[in-house]
This record gives sequence, C-alpha cells and structure tokens, in this order.
Amino acid sequence: MRLGRVALDGTKLIANASRHKAMSYDHIVPKIEQLQAEVDTMLAEAEAVDEAEDEAYGADHRGDEIAPELARRESRLESSGPPRRRSRRARDKAEAAARTKAEEAGKSAQEVTAAGRAAAERAKLKPSASATSPTPRPG
Repeated sequence: MRLGRVALDGTKLIANASRHKAMSYDHIVPKIEQLQAEVDTMLAEAEAVDEAEDEAYGADHRGDEIAPELARRESRLESSGPPRRRSRRARDKAEAAARTKAEEAGKSAQEVTAAGRAAAERAKLKPSASATSPTPRPG
C-alpha cells in the first residue's frame, strides 16, 4: 500500500517519505554515537585552543583585546575632538561674516560664495593654539 497525500484539517499536502532517509533503531544508535564522538572532538579542540590562548595572553584576557598602543592612539584621537570643533566653528564664523559683508556690499551670489570660501580657508587655527580640552569643574 502506498500513500500519496496526507490531509490534515482539510489541507492537502504532498508527502514523500524516502526509504533511504528513514532509519531503524539499529542504524540510529551508531549514528548517534558517531555524532557524539564528533561533538566531543570539537569541544576538545576548542578547549585546547582556549588553553593555548590562556598561555599566550593570560587567563584573564580573551585574546581579542585592543593592543595598548592602539588604545592609547584611539584615546588621543577622541580627545582631539574639542580643538577640531573649535577650528570648524572658527571657519564657519569667518565664512558667515565674509558672506554677510559681501552681501551688504551688493556683490553677486558667486562673489558672496567665493568670499565665504576664501574666509573659511584663511580661518585656520594657528599651530601654536592650545589643544587642551576644558576640564569639568566639580560641583
């Protein structure tokens, strides 16, 4: 006897159970043991790698931490934010003032834009300008 369709709650589904994929108990037990052995091998390899990393980096490190020299450079880059913002504000302020002055002088739109760009280029902070960020005051 062969079953070609299975219906549940009126829904018709085409079924195709393969004899080659169906496993008997005698076949499943060795397969489970094989899979368990593969899992045990993989876990043993992971444990060996973990122990090797503990030897190389120390037990309290994961091994993927940022190198100290990179961390130092990143923190220096982050602390350079306020001077860069000051520099941008200075350029924006100079550009706005030059544009306003050119507009008041009755210059064309192209001349106003050019004046603003030129002023922004000239408005760079001096190399001797302080690059320290303000420290927060307690209170």
